Amino acid sequence: MFVLRPMIYQLTTLEQWVRLTIAPEIIKDSTEEDLKGYIQFANVEKDRICGYFRDKAIGKPPEPSLQFIHTHQVSIANLIDVLMGYTKMEQVLITQAMAIFYRSICLMLEEVIRFVEAHLPGYFNNEAIVTTINAEQARKELSNALQELQPIAQHPGMDEALYSMTVRTIRQFINEGGSVTYRQLKYMQELAHCLKQLIYLDAGANITYELHLILLQLNFNHSRYVLHYTYWLDAKILKIPDRMCRLDELSRQIKSIEQLEVNPELIFNPKLSPLKDQLLSNIKLTYQYLLTEDKPLNHAIIEQIEKPAAAKPKIRLSISVPVLALFLKLLIRGGVILNESRHEIFKIIVDNFTTVKSERLSYGSLKGKYNKVPSSAYMSIKTILDKLRELLREV
Repeated sequence: MFVLRPMIYQLTTLEQWVRLTIAPEIIKDSTEEDLKGYIQFANVEKDRICGYFRDKAIGKPPEPSLQFIHTHQVSIANLIDVLMGYTKMEQVLITQAMAIFYRSICLMLEEVIRFVEAHLPGYFNNEAIVTTINAEQARKELSNALQELQPIAQHPGMDEALYSMTVRTIRQFINEGGSVTYRQLKYMQELAHCLKQLIYLDAGANITYELHLILLQLNFNHSRYVLHYTYWLDAKILKIPDRMCRLDELSRQIKSIEQLEVNPELIFNPKLSPLKDQLLSNIKLTYQYLLTEDKPLNHAIIEQIEKPAAAKPKIRLSISVPVLALFLKLLIRGGVILNESRHEIFKIIVDNFTTVKSERLSYGSLKGKYNKVPSSAYMSIKTILDKLRELLREV
């Protein structure tokens, strides 16, 4: 008889050790050798926990649940907060050696989180708040990155307002502190990395245009950026005296944006429509306005704007997006859907399905619900599967 083995919480030993064995009042008189022994114990525990999650990553049963992984994320973050709190304790004199020791343990715990993020990405909660030690390191790295980007900020051809808007979120994170999620931090790090490409542009390159391309590729769907881009393009169009040439330029912009490859894993604000959709909508409105300004013209994109193709019929679903996301997860894990690219799967679903609550599915929403399925979806799935099981007897 098959017996389902329970999932075992992995942090009990470490939690007791952090709170009882290495509290400042306990180790205040410890020697350097004592601290080395504690470090060795923590390292062994780190390897043991990572080994457990490595087994889960290669499919060793039982399969972990989202809640199980999320619980470990939260617990590790809490332990890091406790350890960082020890370094600031006033009741006990914290020596430099003790402070270094506590930070070393924090970094080991952070390694566990990064291991889970790398090897169990489908379970990792990207909307969780990053740990204090991770945020501290990220601030230093991003601060150094902004220093490296100074030549871009001071470039005579750079749109200063655009650059300032682009790095504002990074500056706020560095200067004002506060918490960010793993998704937000990953976006800021990728943005800083991509901006460095502008340092090596040829002397005659249009640096502002190149920055626009980077923001398009990174799905920088900030509301202010959409307005800024629209004003920038309008100003560019107004410099063109001939109406036909204006339409040509708008047509070129439409085709360029439609053909641009966007990183499917990144979006500045998943609650807003993708940047490409917002920009294309605005540009096509401008194009349509120019078409009706005077007499009609024979132009390449007129049919696309004036007579859009009939809406493609879509399959209507009676379930919500979270339930749909959980269904997808089950079909992928169960080997029913064989496509290797989740981006491809999500795009097909978004293009061909609607739900009772949404006529237009959002890629970002579906992806977010897939990575972090709400608990209510599990009960809905169970009800649907029970109903299907009953129907199966009648088929």
